[in-house]
Amino acid sequence: MDWTEALVRLLILWVTFLGASLLTGDNRHIKIDIVTPIISRNWLPIREALLSLVCVIICAIMLKASVDYFIIEMEFGGELFLGLPIWLGQIILPIGFSVIFFKFLLIMIKSIIESVQGTKA
Repeated sequence: MDWTEALVRLLILWVTFLGASLLTGDNRHIKIDIVTPIISRNWLPIREALLSLVCVIICAIMLKASVDYFIIEMEFGGELFLGLPIWLGQIILPIGFSVIFFKFLLIMIKSIIESVQGTKA
C-alpha cells in the first residue's frame, strides 16, 4: 500500500488538468478582472482577445516545457508504482497544456471576430 500516496498525487494532477481544460473551454476559469467595470462594453472583446493571446503564449511555453519533461521521463525509465512507467502518469502535462492552449486560441479567435463585428455595427 506504499504506492497509494503516489496514486493520489497523480490523480490530483489529472483531475486538475481535466478540470482546467473544461473550465477554460467554457471561459469560466479563474480570472483577476479589475478592468471590466471601468471600460466600455465595446472594448470587452478586444480585452478578451489580448488576454487570450497572453494565455496562448504562456500555454505554448508550458507545452514546450512539458513535452521536454515528458521526453526526459521516457528516457529516464523510472517506475511510478505497480511497475507502471513514470511517463504514463506524466502524459497529462503535454495533453492538458495542449488542450488549454487550443481552447484559449479559440477564445481569442472568437473575441477577434466579435470585436471586428462590433466595429462594423
